[in-house]
Amino acid sequence: MSKPLFNKGFSGLGQLGILLGMVGAGLVVGGLISVGVWMGMTGQGPLTMQQDMLNPKFVGAIKVMQAVSTLFGFFLPAVGYAFVCYRNGWHALGFGHNKIVLSLLGISLLLIMCSGALIDGLSTLNKAIPVSPGAKAFFDKMERTYEEQVTVIAEAKTFSQYLLSLVMVALLPAVFEEVLFRGGLQNLLLRWWKKPWVAIVATSIVFSAIHGSWYGFLPRIALGLLLGGIFYTTQNIWYSIIVHFVNNAVVVTYMYWLTMNKKPVSLATESSFPWWAGIISLVVVVVLFRWLKKNSEQIVPQEMYEEHVDPFGTRNHTA
Repeated sequence: MSKPLFNKGFSGLGQLGILLGMVGAGLVVGGLISVGVWMGMTGQGPLTMQQDMLNPKFVGAIKVMQAVSTLFGFFLPAVGYAFVCYRNGWHALGFGHNKIVLSLLGISLLLIMCSGALIDGLSTLNKAIPVSPGAKAFFDKMERTYEEQVTVIAEAKTFSQYLLSLVMVALLPAVFEEVLFRGGLQNLLLRWWKKPWVAIVATSIVFSAIHGSWYGFLPRIALGLLLGGIFYTTQNIWYSIIVHFVNNAVVVTYMYWLTMNKKPVSLATESSFPWWAGIISLVVVVVLFRWLKKNSEQIVPQEMYEEHVDPFGTRNHTA
């Protein structure tokens, strides 16, 4: 039986205000610390940092900066919000269940594996959306910058660098992003709106937008839906963290394989699936979600309220 959540009396709007405030403060603090890390590790000034970050010789500093910025901008704000608003903060973020059931993990991993053709089709659809020439030029520039930065961060020329990339580029972002977006925002919206898939869709849109890649917007929404659906169905954030890590690790491993085989390292790929494969993929994903739901407990924690003056709301609750 799932333990109840003990809300200290904050309304949904109050919780959202606290979470956004902490994310904003975390981004500022993380940004300042990241600049200090950059200057200390590279000897370069902050004025040329954006251009210098594309230089492969500074890849170590870039990886540390990314870890610091996501730690302070994503993970710590979500944890802080959870413990400000709930007595059992870790449980509120989805860490209430310590046990990982291998059958559920297997189904979750099958979901991400079988969604490849669907995500590929959404990528093709995303590129086909008509935009103005000015917008296209802007999106193209954003995409080139994004791909160059990811390529520099994830590229590894030795096995030790590959292992470091798995930790810094695949594992840490998976943990930090899932705690904020699924454990924090999605849970908050779900408990507030009482409409699970509306909360999952809204969170997935924010999750995709935060990456700043127009041509990957629809595919990342789909990824967010998969991760959000897995988390909601299992009520255990470890499943979505592991699936997110595996998704990232595949990209890092692919780039390492390209480097070892002296092939051009690039994230830009052409569609490799026919349109009908995307439809089959969608059907398989739906079937797998039903299978996951059938094998999960599906017990959403009950929320208990305590008396508290919420500066963002007018109603108080009593446990």
